[in-house]
Amino acid sequence: MTISLRETAGIGGNATQLTLTGSAGGQQFQPLTFTADDITSHAGTHHVDGHATLAIPMSIVYNTPTGTANLTINVSIQITDDRNNQVTATGAVNVI
Repeated sequence: MTISLRETAGIGGNATQLTLTGSAGGQQFQPLTFTADDITSHAGTHHVDGHATLAIPMSIVYNTPTGTANLTINVSIQITDDRNNQVTATGAVNVI
């Protein structure tokens, strides 16, 4: 999968932490947390320019309680913008 972090306000920033939390069949899995260095190793940088998109490619292997692919992944990205403001971007993806 590729997580796309899109900046829309015109102020760049650094993704400092990315957390993925999966859930399936009423069970929540342990969160996977990635640091700025981890993000850089996946995407080549952890900085997103103003009005740009940072694509973070990832591969995740998981097993659900029922063995089916029905999984929800909640995404949370901590960002420090170029004016030193702290921002959290969130989203969710359903894997079917």
